[in-house]
Amino acid sequence: MSENLKIAIALVGFIGAFILNEYSFQKNSINIISYNTSPVWHSPLLFFEKKQHILPVVYLQVNPDDFFSYNTGIYIRGNKQFCNAKNPLTQKWWDWPANYHTRGKASERPALINYSENNTVINTNIKVKIHGNKTRAFPQKSILVKFTKNNYPVLFNHPVTSIILRNSGNDWGRTLFADALAHQIMQTTSLDIQPYKHVILYLNNEYWGIHNLTVKTDENYLAQKYNFKKKHITLIESEGLKAGKKEIADEFYDLINKLQNPIYNNEEKYKFIEQKVDIEKFNIYMIFQIYFANTDWPHNNLRVYKIKSKKINSKWCFIPYDMDYSFAYTGSEAVKKDMFHHVLNFKNNHVSIIFKQLLLNNDYVKTFKNQFEDYLNTTLSTDYQLHILDSIRNNLTNEISCHIARWRKPASIEQWNEYVDANRIFILNREKYIRQHINKYLN
Repeated sequence: MSENLKIAIALVGFIGAFILNEYSFQKNSINIISYNTSPVWHSPLLFFEKKQHILPVVYLQVNPDDFFSYNTGIYIRGNKQFCNAKNPLTQKWWDWPANYHTRGKASERPALINYSENNTVINTNIKVKIHGNKTRAFPQKSILVKFTKNNYPVLFNHPVTSIILRNSGNDWGRTLFADALAHQIMQTTSLDIQPYKHVILYLNNEYWGIHNLTVKTDENYLAQKYNFKKKHITLIESEGLKAGKKEIADEFYDLINKLQNPIYNNEEKYKFIEQKVDIEKFNIYMIFQIYFANTDWPHNNLRVYKIKSKKINSKWCFIPYDMDYSFAYTGSEAVKKDMFHHVLNFKNNHVSIIFKQLLLNNDYVKTFKNQFEDYLNTTLSTDYQLHILDSIRNNLTNEISCHIARWRKPASIEQWNEYVDANRIFILNREKYIRQHINKYLN
């Protein structure tokens, strides 16, 4: 293939993605952005008819320019696609320069939220921004809602400083609930999971489809959940220290360094882990990540925290999040995925280093194996997981047709059912392969 042909093909893809991101398709109409001197958001000729929804409804009101204007709109590609020295033709489409990649305070916009369900009523001014990493490039985006201080609503049984109206991450255009399914299966454990509920969003009174309402399990969430000040929480993510004190984070990195240092024997290294890490929670964390075949981990989506104050000096605890690569996301062969090999194959990964060292202790191996088998008979039993999956599926069945009409993803109700059924088949058959892996690695 000639270089000119390659460039031509890339240019066609560039223009196609530009059109998809700049035009918002609705039932029989298109919202079109005007590129005049003063950009405006044109209302469509035909709106979706408002209907009685089974799911709770969230209403967001924003200044249209804040989301859709060419210069400052954070929901579109906008002018930033041309204001970057990098050549987008040499990048993956999700990394192309765009307004929606704006981060930090510059990306926040004022808005009004209205949401009511049962005894929960939220009607207040907020700040919103686009949330996520690569998934920002999808036509439907995740929106982070930040509440003002002293005005935190109570959701999921405690005050929250923010919520995420999530597009389902990498699972967008598929089941719309892979991450939610994983977390709802884990909800009876002691892990700091992301509570979920599916909602319908209306943006400036226009139907905006199904979203996953959840919270970000960051230092703000942990402070509210455990009733500690934010300054007492140190949070580390894949990229490094996210919140808290560097000297406390260094304690974690010191542990990792000791586990790789040959001057200590295996018994000493096990004691180091026992002193610093909540092994009980670490085991649960590992069991579910392994079972779900989450291949976007542990090299990515790492989150570990510690609470330290005058009253408490906790051990390090790992938090599962962004698990949309789980179940059958990678295809029908995912059910066979040997996640023990996947984790242990990483050389300089925090999770891998700790897990490898623990598996050198015979007593630990026995405990971990028994714990894994207990979960296979309870929370990870086929019947329990299918109950959760079928419950979510039933909740979305009456809404999915409107969502598909709005976003054209998935392509049809039939395709959506195929994606859901793929996860169902995964659950029906995963235990068989997990028991093979347990016998291989834990004997």
